[in-house]
Amino acid sequence: MMYRLLGPLEVVRVASTADPAVPPSESQVDLGPRKQRAVLAVLLLNRGRVISTDRLIDALWQDEAPASAMASIQAYISNLRRVLRGESGAASPIVRQPPGYVLDIPAESVDLARFLDDAETARRHAENGEWEFALDTADRALDSVSSYRRTGYYPTVYTVDFDEQAGEYVVALSGLTMREAS
Repeated sequence: MMYRLLGPLEVVRVASTADPAVPPSESQVDLGPRKQRAVLAVLLLNRGRVISTDRLIDALWQDEAPASAMASIQAYISNLRRVLRGESGAASPIVRQPPGYVLDIPAESVDLARFLDDAETARRHAENGEWEFALDTADRALDSVSSYRRTGYYPTVYTVDFDEQAGEYVVALSGLTMREAS
């Protein structure tokens, strides 16, 4: 699975082919309603760390949590576990760990983590005067945010916002910097 936070939240199943010349196929996972998607976004942004149920409730309802908030969180987690487990019946990447839950997935499964890792690697190469490596690695990082590549603006910081019109949480890129066209 590939988890995409750069842009609208998406999870896709990636199916490799036997022929390396044929790109892998992708199928998008239905993540359910907006609050359920918000639970996944919080877990993704904190991948590998325990997120308490209180923090999840606060992320979804702030100071106006209904009496049924804990039951709703449990239902969202159950639904997410089912869809992220897939048809293979594999273990869910969402693990109960008191006082909450942890999303146990590798960094390379998250586009944001791959982008940040490549950006840091490119910075280190540039710092060491390894310009070809720096350029190649920076290009790979920027390819992960290809929709921004066409504009000439590249992300440096992200925030999570709720898009009222789309009815979903979106990782928004802020603090954009300009790169000269080559």
